[in-house]
Amino acid sequence: MKKYISLLLVLCLCCTVCGCSKTEEAASTPAPTATPTALPEFVPSAVENTETHDELRLYRDFLELNYVPITSVCGFISGVGLCDLDLDGSAELILFDAGASSSMGVQLFDIENGAVVCVSASCVEVGSLYKGSAFDKRHYVDTVDFSAFRLIELADGQLFFTVTSMNGDDTLRFIERFRFGRDENAMLTLSCLCCANEGYDPETGELRYTVYTRDDATLTDGEYTEINAALDSAHDLGYAVSGHFIWESDSYSSEYSGVMAMYDAAADGYTPAV
Repeated sequence: MKKYISLLLVLCLCCTVCGCSKTEEAASTPAPTATPTALPEFVPSAVENTETHDELRLYRDFLELNYVPITSVCGFISGVGLCDLDLDGSAELILFDAGASSSMGVQLFDIENGAVVCVSASCVEVGSLYKGSAFDKRHYVDTVDFSAFRLIELADGQLFFTVTSMNGDDTLRFIERFRFGRDENAMLTLSCLCCANEGYDPETGELRYTVYTRDDATLTDGEYTEINAALDSAHDLGYAVSGHFIWESDSYSSEYSGVMAMYDAAADGYTPAV
């Protein structure tokens, strides 16, 4: 356990942030420290209906079956969480990858036609392996922990989850804020609310420019400030995502048993947001 804590502390002290397989300059994701020689026998769970949160059993089965391929492409799973991000009554699965700095990549999963599918992945290889029909290859989340996911209510009564994503390298850094929703098929969606893109001189570290955007549209300084002010002043309902990281307990680790222990703890503590 101590070696994983030391590894994460070193990663969090890095001055450069980068995602999994995003840019040529980004640091490569650490390889898994160990692969289990054998996994327990897999027994599929019977699925009844989502009203009793049987999606939680689907997610557990998914992790049991796919621990090795997921960790083979993203280094290791550092955190596991559950949250009804789109407020449709059914939880989504949140997996943090190994990261390469103080900002870790996030993979988001939903249920489509009774199967677990990826709807957004910071580590593009995970998205390629498990993408469903609603996979969003453009919008992904890089962030520090589960507290970045907030359930808020705007002054006009809109209620939704939002998350702040941030990452970059020596020349470019971004801070992007998303709103979660769902499409006509009740699949989780991410919508960009605003993004600040900062360019730096790699030799001096001097800020060269800042551009504000929302996807392909450019925002003015005033528009960007107004959006952030509305989000920051919104009523935070104080909902805490049910999630755990490997450094929180001796029972957790990047090994198969530790990842499943994190999932079981998250499932035990899960309560719907609304």
